[in-house]
Amino acid sequence: GEPLLQCEFIYECALRLKNEGIHVCVDTAGVESGYEKLLDLVDLFIIDVKSLYKDEYKYITGRDQLEQFYSFVKTLEEHNKKIWFRQVIVPGINDDEDHIKKLGEYANSINNVEKVELLPYHTYGMKKYEELNSELDTLKSNIEDINDELATLDGQIAELTAKGSLSFTEKEELERLRAEREELERTLEL
Repeated sequence: GEPLLQCEFIYECALRLKNEGIHVCVDTAGVESGYEKLLDLVDLFIIDVKSLYKDEYKYITGRDQLEQFYSFVKTLEEHNKKIWFRQVIVPGINDDEDHIKKLGEYANSINNVEKVELLPYHTYGMKKYEELNSELDTLKSNIEDINDELATLDGQIAELTAKGSLSFTEKEELERLRAEREELERTLEL
């Protein structure tokens, strides 16, 4: 995930690492706020460059944050923080000469960019993603089944309690239904 979404945690970790003399690096998309307190603790920022074109940036990320990215990089430059740029090269999106040239020109315009890495696009995670989706579908189906069972139990409990006075057998049945309902509720909480 994006570490800058958890700046307080990253700050505490970075502080402890620096106190132990350990080099601190943050790998980020560079579009979240609240990072200023990290500047004195982080030695290197590896920045995931989504795109340097506004419309394309929004297309790739679903968010209009290119200006925040530029502002973040400018702040790092002003604080003389080491920067590495990384960009995944996606066929049909940013694999042409113009995109790569623009990234190079931008990197050269920032004094403290030490490295630019072009990473190949891959689909290694797709199988796992498909497995997770399959598991999620199964889980959703199980939740629907449990909710159906809860509705049935609620109906049976309501029917028994509406009777008023219950026989011993009916009271036992009511307790069993309530216990079964509680068990199903606990299953949903997991």
